Amino acid sequence: MREGVVLMVRNVVVAMGNTGYPHQLDRARRFLDRIQANYQDLEGINEVEFQDMMWSFFQHCWHVKYWMRHDPLASNAQKKAVNDRAHQSGALMICHDLCNGTKHLRLDSPGAEQAISTWISTLSQARAASRSTA
Repeated sequence: MREGVVLMVRNVVVAMGNTGYPHQLDRARRFLDRIQANYQDLEGINEVEFQDMMWSFFQHCWHVKYWMRHDPLASNAQKKAVNDRAHQSGALMICHDLCNGTKHLRLDSPGAEQAISTWISTLSQARAASRSTA
């Protein structure tokens, strides 16, 4: 080390965002509220915005399980119960598949019993598709 140079080393711990699974659960609920409030009438909505909102909702739902797993205030029994119930729920396994399929571009190990498409279409798209095949 050169003379007159002082080397300082600090360990800084940064906690970003909120901690604890209730914050993630609340986030998932807020996304559901937004979907229910903003997309009652699916005609004429922005397709990209709609898909972004839906993917985010499914990702936030599935990630509640991971927030619980890493929550230092949750007991091991609580963590196990949430994990077991998440994997027993057909609806949450669909969230799992949609979450991981959109996050990683493809789904290597689907959790739902049947393969699902990672494409969300709005009512107007579905109607247009049904007219073109009829």
